Amino acid sequence: MFDSTPSRSATTMLPATGGIQLRGYQREAVDAIFDYFESPDGTGNPLAVLPTGSGKSLILADFVAQTMQAWPDQRILACTHVGELVEQDAKALFSYWPGAPAGIYSAHMNSRDLSQPVTFASIQSVIHRVTELGHVDLLIVDEAHLIPPKNAGQYRTLIDALAKVNPRLRVIGLTATPWRLGQGRLIDGDDALFHAYAYELPVRRLIDEGWLSPLTTGPVRERVNLEGVKVRQGEFAAGDLQQRMRSPDKMHAVVQQTCEMAADRKGWLVFAAGVEHAEELAALFRATGVTTGCITGRTPKAERERFITEYRAQRLRCLVNVSVLTTGFDAPHTDALAFARPTMSPVLWSQMLGRGMRLSPETGKTDCLVLDFAGNLERLGPVDDIRPPRAPGKRDEPGDAPAKMCDQCGALMHLSARECGDCGHPFPDPEKHRNITRSASVAEAMKGERGVEIIVPTRANYDLHEKPGRPASVRVTYYAGLHRICREWVCFGHEGFARGKAVDWWRKRVDGEVPSTAQEALERQHEIALPEKLRVDFRGKFPEIVGAVVDKKGVAK
Repeated sequence: MFDSTPSRSATTMLPATGGIQLRGYQREAVDAIFDYFESPDGTGNPLAVLPTGSGKSLILADFVAQTMQAWPDQRILACTHVGELVEQDAKALFSYWPGAPAGIYSAHMNSRDLSQPVTFASIQSVIHRVTELGHVDLLIVDEAHLIPPKNAGQYRTLIDALAKVNPRLRVIGLTATPWRLGQGRLIDGDDALFHAYAYELPVRRLIDEGWLSPLTTGPVRERVNLEGVKVRQGEFAAGDLQQRMRSPDKMHAVVQQTCEMAADRKGWLVFAAGVEHAEELAALFRATGVTTGCITGRTPKAERERFITEYRAQRLRCLVNVSVLTTGFDAPHTDALAFARPTMSPVLWSQMLGRGMRLSPETGKTDCLVLDFAGNLERLGPVDDIRPPRAPGKRDEPGDAPAKMCDQCGALMHLSARECGDCGHPFPDPEKHRNITRSASVAEAMKGERGVEIIVPTRANYDLHEKPGRPASVRVTYYAGLHRICREWVCFGHEGFARGKAVDWWRKRVDGEVPSTAQEALERQHEIALPEKLRVDFRGKFPEIVGAVVDKKGVAK
């Protein structure tokens, strides 16, 4: 793919894009995927990590449009597991590129078209028509975290079959959650399908830039006790969990406190622990006079669609559901989320929180209230700091997350680590940050006494940071006068995402070949231009550099 036809630069302008303009980060994401394929290390399958609500469908549309116009002979299959997402992705392409050479193969949409160069399909539908697909150059998987880590399941069956026809098949994954229970990061392990993060977009950036609604929490009084609830395959056993959550006292408390704290909210989405639990909660909400619908796996399709339509039209104020309205569901006016469903899955937690982060200024929405009756905030963390799942081989015990991800380079470390073993980035004291109370809001987690500030550094120190068994990195410490401002770690000897960041860092500061090791970079530190200004975010656990103004000639811009 991408090696037998003219360069993509020859077709940077689409002939028609339906008047839709990509946001800055969406353009960054598309460019990053192309850059991955065009880089010397881009021989594997890349993963793009984008939060719920970032507009992955439009990113997919632009990438497909550019690819088909630069390489018209390509055959692309865009696949996902939910019919609503198939419809959403296909509509995005047709809106962005009217007349796109695309077909849809999905029972949900009652369409079975495999005749076009681009096909949007649900995995459940297309898995039975693999022989009819023929030669496919590129498979794009939306919600890629659902692909199992080993050679099992429908996605792996599809990929193996496509690779037999075309051994040069490439796979692109899109996901909001780049890790999986029992596995860790999707790019780790001998059986990993994906090899590198081509692009990562922090949810906090979308909130700060005004693309997503901030979340805030209310101090719920009901405490959940999950002692004795069994855990199977890294998640609470459904039967035990529902039995625990169906306590009459607990259910009355959930309904009463939701009605109190969300009294001024327009759209309530409630997550229940099971079918009976959902139905009983819905009945209690109705008994208080709240217009309420209930959607479970047993709900007939027509009734489900009616409830969703009425909720979106705000004729229903409350919608109770069980594992249904987590992916592919969009109701922007939702401004209250009530969690009566405990989970150990960061993926599910992220998806559920994302249901309340859409913007809806026309309804007066300014934020979304999170009422966590399930202890998920304590167990998994707030939306901008969700903890990855436990490493393989660890005991299945609810409550503690045994691993954490480095904000600097994405490496997965044990929970007790004080700094990243790959790049040296410091972690906060676990004793100070271990307990997240149910009343601690996500908004508070994103706001501190200091915000994003412009700092003028006076000097920088460059040191070698070494860890046994890992490539060394360069630790850069910036000062303003006698005061240390912040640090960053530049990983020249690493691979993948960390190496890409190091390359960008060097090219911004130096005219010349990028070093291959940290030692080489230190030998050439006299070539490095000191930034004129640093944009530093002080709201997190440690100051983070989010921008730099550099003049390689030493002249202020």
